[in-house]
Amino acid sequence: MLVRVKSAANAPNAYQTRQRAVAAMATGIDGVPIHVAYTAEEHHTRAHAHTLLAPVWEQYAALPVRAAAQALDLPPDQIPQLAQVTGRLQVLTGFRYASVAGTVGGAEFFGALARRVFPSTQFIRWSGNSEYTPEPDVLHEIGGHANVLAHPQLASLHVLAGQASVAAPALLTQIAAVFWYSVEFGVVHSSAGWKAYGAGLLSSPGELGWFTQHAEIRPLDIADMLDTPYDISSFQPVLFGADSLDHVVDIVGGYFTSLIHHAPITSSY
Repeated sequence: MLVRVKSAANAPNAYQTRQRAVAAMATGIDGVPIHVAYTAEEHHTRAHAHTLLAPVWEQYAALPVRAAAQALDLPPDQIPQLAQVTGRLQVLTGFRYASVAGTVGGAEFFGALARRVFPSTQFIRWSGNSEYTPEPDVLHEIGGHANVLAHPQLASLHVLAGQASVAAPALLTQIAAVFWYSVEFGVVHSSAGWKAYGAGLLSSPGELGWFTQHAEIRPLDIADMLDTPYDISSFQPVLFGADSLDHVVDIVGGYFTSLIHHAPITSSY
């Protein structure tokens, strides 16, 4: 299994040391996560991020995701253990969390999703970096993805993406792009404007309050997604908006399903 442990260029030395120590505890996709003894400062970082996120979640998170987060009911003032997250998700959507050291290769990541396993890091961003980090830290993995995975339709999209990667491994780059613009950074329209359902937006206090004023929101279209490059190191200038989560399932789920059956669909319908 290819795993990359990489700190941001401006990461403090103490953080990099701690990140490597926590990463070394990872047991892999098929293992049982080890309990991490988080420090008071790390729990404070989680609590501070929640304080920043709460008001923008109320304003910009899609209502179905907010309901799913309520059902998941993770503690806002401490970092939950992956075993705790698994225990709650298993009841809601059948997903479990596995601990990995860092960014997992695409084939391994999506292959795990096909089995309802979510590979997650256990380290947390440093205290002065609460707004956004390109690293897949535990705030993103839990504050973003766990809440999304608690919603049955969105959990199913993860599984379909994984199954598509197994059925059509040569199209992994395309699958990753569609996953990025939907599961990670998707938005849906509501009577109160655009709302986020993507885990990348939902775990970033800075970007969640930024996208409605600054991002170009295009109609949900697979071909356009595949033609639009993205940069994981910055806020996303282009997003794709759907009419509803049902619309997302129709378009994105339909694309993944078409790959599973070897007949790719590359336009909206």
